[in-house]
Amino acid sequence: MTATEVFEFIKTQGVLQVDICFTDFLGLPHHVTFPIKGVDEHSLQVGFAVSGSAASGWAVGEFPNYEGWLLLVPDASTAFVDPFISCKTLVMTGNVVDCVTSQMLTFDPRGVTLRAEEYLKSSGVADLGLAATQFEYCVHRLGTAQDSLSLPRPPAPSTVNPYPDGVANAESPPDYYLRLRTDVARIMNGCGNDIESHFHVSGTAGQCGVVKSPETLTRAADSIVLCKYVIHNVAAQDGKRVTFRPDVESMNCVNGMHVRLSLLKQDQPLFAGDMYAGLSQLSLYYIGGLLRHARSLAAIVAPTPSSYRRLVPGYEAPVNVSYSRRERSAIVGVPMFRASPKMRWLEFRPPDLSSNPYLALAAIMMAGLDGVTNKIDPGESMDNEDVYGVSAEEIKPPPQLPTRLEEALGALEDDQVFLLKGDVFTEQMLEWYVSSKRAQAAE
Repeated sequence: MTATEVFEFIKTQGVLQVDICFTDFLGLPHHVTFPIKGVDEHSLQVGFAVSGSAASGWAVGEFPNYEGWLLLVPDASTAFVDPFISCKTLVMTGNVVDCVTSQMLTFDPRGVTLRAEEYLKSSGVADLGLAATQFEYCVHRLGTAQDSLSLPRPPAPSTVNPYPDGVANAESPPDYYLRLRTDVARIMNGCGNDIESHFHVSGTAGQCGVVKSPETLTRAADSIVLCKYVIHNVAAQDGKRVTFRPDVESMNCVNGMHVRLSLLKQDQPLFAGDMYAGLSQLSLYYIGGLLRHARSLAAIVAPTPSSYRRLVPGYEAPVNVSYSRRERSAIVGVPMFRASPKMRWLEFRPPDLSSNPYLALAAIMMAGLDGVTNKIDPGESMDNEDVYGVSAEEIKPPPQLPTRLEEALGALEDDQVFLLKGDVFTEQMLEWYVSSKRAQAAE
């Protein structure tokens, strides 16, 4: 919808308040609610006032010690009616704008993703970048750190449970949270965000997975934020709580976020070709960029100490800085489930949901694009490597991702030029990010 269409919807559909959502620079979601009496078509176009100190990192770059007002300008195309609030509420994602210059705030993370998309177009490499995400989460009873294994479960179809704990894609009734996931998919689809699939994951009976349909980078990040909101609320209505933490020790599982990537130019997919695994030369260069910058990317896509309790060498965790159509421990996968050129994707596996999705998707795309523009050779794939249980010293190549957050932050300090192109990120922004992450890790 446009701002005019949103205002018409508000008038005709009995909307009682408008909710503008945004995230701070470290990825924490926020929102501000405006009763309908103070909402008009003009405010929907120019924005709603909010304090400049409302979220971490917003005004660090432009206005150190800034305590004035900024504007939240709603993106009308993101509008949906909140299914969890009895008072009819129209929700939109907002961009953060300086009320004096009318320019989008440098430190607004959604602005980072929008600038990355603009830089992609200006590069001439592609017109459009698409991302589809697959991520996991774990369900608990409220007030406990225990998973659904501690809950009464319906008996298996036979006297012997055919699905031992830890088996992925189990069928109901051992798939205890099928109804919860179905409700999440129904509500997401009702909000205009398609769920491609959902399933039980191998961690425990309480671990769930969801696959989002492909979208532009900014809309994919919007969808991740919305999907987490929906999952939390559906679980709370069922007397449960959810964690997206990368490691969940009490549940014997880890939660990651695989990001499938594609580039299009004049509506034609650019990753399909006649080289390795049906890829094009351009896509191999894209892989080269992801591998070249993998260690610094880790600081943005896996930005907590918890992330490195998931990224543990010697298991299926994506820690080997290589690519493969077979090995799950390679950080870049080449899905082979369909031969269609439009389904030729690359899958970047290290991210998790402790990251800010706007920064993560922008940084991933900037790394891949750097590989294309500089024609970075990714080297040989690791299809034939038996990597499980092999020490890092025996695998030459590939090198591995950092094993600690501090190591990743140091890599980002040493390798960040590719992020600065097109002013997508800034040096000051990355300096503030690194110092903030170090402070968080020390707490």
